[in-house]
Amino acid sequence: MNQIIPFKYEQNEIRVIQDEQGEPWFVAKDVCNVLGISNDRMAVERLEDYCVSQADIIDSMGRARKTNIINESGLYMMILRSDKPQATPFQRWVTAELIPSVRKTGMYISPNAKPTTLVPITREFRAALSMARAIGFEGNQAILSANKAVKKITSFDCLELMDAQKLMCEKQERTLTVSDLGVRLGGISGQQVNKILYEKGFQSSFRDAKQRLYWKPTEKGKPFAVLKDTGKQHNDGTPVQQLMWLESIWALLDEKQTPMN
Repeated sequence: MNQIIPFKYEQNEIRVIQDEQGEPWFVAKDVCNVLGISNDRMAVERLEDYCVSQADIIDSMGRARKTNIINESGLYMMILRSDKPQATPFQRWVTAELIPSVRKTGMYISPNAKPTTLVPITREFRAALSMARAIGFEGNQAILSANKAVKKITSFDCLELMDAQKLMCEKQERTLTVSDLGVRLGGISGQQVNKILYEKGFQSSFRDAKQRLYWKPTEKGKPFAVLKDTGKQHNDGTPVQQLMWLESIWALLDEKQTPMN
């Protein structure tokens, strides 16, 4: 069993535990308190064996106590057998809000609620940010995409929680094609620029199966290189990418500005 997820229904505390499959188990005594059942042990004995289990739960004195817990089926059985007026609204709340939220996020989120802990939200954000970066997003784009995903899942806006209504604008550096660099280098051709990039160790060449020449950045050139999709595709469906260069590489290629060794 995983850690306890505490929440409140009206003035009653109800503790939920998720098992390894993500299924919720409810502390039987808490459910009985909501339904006005005074003898929780007797109520548990009336349930099927598969609906009942036990978990070690720390009491108010810090002692681990074996406590009866019931699964979702046991919860519904207990509600249906209750003739108390609070049973129907409690069932409606459990099925419409609690169960979907716990299964989706591992925590209960009530409408307009404020989080009492950032741990589960942080976990979701890290996962979303990792996914955004895997897709190819970087910097603020990755952060904003991850925040949007977490908000859909948990209803919480991470940036708003951190009082970060605006992100600092990232420094943007212009990217240039080899033709653009050629113009800056005195009007030479793109082929000549590729040769200079090669000779200075910023890129290396390779040929595909059809012996077409391509360029790729070396370790030295990677900090200045940017691969951009052209919107076209190869015959095998892979995107056609164009190797471009950050504007800062121009000073390293221009012999007039490159210091002599």
